[in-house]
Amino acid sequence: MDRQEDALLKLGRQLTHLRETRQLTIPELAALTGLEPRDIATMEAGEIDIRITTIFILAGALGVTPDKFLPPF
Repeated sequence: MDRQEDALLKLGRQLTHLRETRQLTIPELAALTGLEPRDIATMEAGEIDIRITTIFILAGALGVTPDKFLPPF
C-alpha cells in the first residue's frame, strides 16, 4: 500500500467514525449533504479522493470542523 492509499483509508475511516458517532446512516448523511449515498460509501471505503470542498460540506452536516477529518498520520 502506498502513502496515498493509506491516507485515503484513514480519511475514510474517520468519515465513518464521525458519521457513526452521530448515529447517522449513509443515506441520512447523503440527505443532509446532497451527496449520493454510493459516493459517501466509496469515500468511507477509501476508494476515491475526497475534495476539500466535499470535506467542508460533510463537516457542516456532521457538526464538526473540517480538521476533524484529519486523523493523526
